[in-house]
Amino acid sequence: LDGIPYDVFTGMQAEGHFAAFRPAARMVSTFPALSDVAFAQIEGSVPPSGYQTRHFDPDQGKVVGNNVGALSERAHPKIASDASSHSVPHRVYGYIAPMRVARSELHEIGEEMLASRKDVFVAYLGTSDAVLHLHGRAGAREFLLEVDAYLQQLQARVQERVGRPLKIDIVSDHGSTMMGSQVVPVQDAFEACGFRRNMKMEGERDVAVQGQVCRIQG
Repeated sequence: LDGIPYDVFTGMQAEGHFAAFRPAARMVSTFPALSDVAFAQIEGSVPPSGYQTRHFDPDQGKVVGNNVGALSERAHPKIASDASSHSVPHRVYGYIAPMRVARSELHEIGEEMLASRKDVFVAYLGTSDAVLHLHGRAGAREFLLEVDAYLQQLQARVQERVGRPLKIDIVSDHGSTMMGSQVVPVQDAFEACGFRRNMKMEGERDVAVQGQVCRIQG
C-alpha cells in the first residue's frame, strides 16, 4: 500500500481494526521519501538513476525525463508485482477520483490473487497514495476500513476453498504529512540573487531545477 502513515494505521489497530495483523512496525524511509527509491531499498534492488523519472543528470549536465513518463508503470521498475500494471490514463484518473480507483485496484488485486496458482503473490496498490494527497486522514481511514473488510473476505474465501489460512503482509514505502502545501517561487528567488533557472548548465550562474518546490503548511 503506497503512502500509508504509521500513526494512521496504528490508530486504527488501537480501535480494533486489522485485528488479524500484528502491531505495525515503524520503518525509516528514504530521503526523499518517494516510491521508486523506497521500494528499491525494500526489495534490495538497484536504486533508480534519479529520485524521479524527471531529474537532473550530472553526467549530461541537464534535466532529463518528463513528468508524464513518471506516471507510467514503466517508470516504476523497482516495484516487483504479480498483479496487473496500469496505464498512464489510469494513473491520471487516480488523482481525479482516487477513492474510486483505489477501491477498484483493491478488488482487482484480490481477484487476480484468487486466480493465481502462486504460493506467494505480491501486489502493489499505488492509488492509496493519491487518496492521502487529496483526502488526508479522513480519506486514509475510509479506504483502510474497506481494505480491512475486503482482506477478511479474501481470507474467508481462501479458507473455504483450500482449507488453510491466507497469510497477508502489508508493507508501505513511506508515510504522508497529510498537510496542505503551496508552490514556492524558487525561480524568483534565484533571479533575485543573480542566478538563472535553466534546464541545463550552460554558465556559472545557471541553476537546474527539475520541478516545482513546495512548502508544507503546518
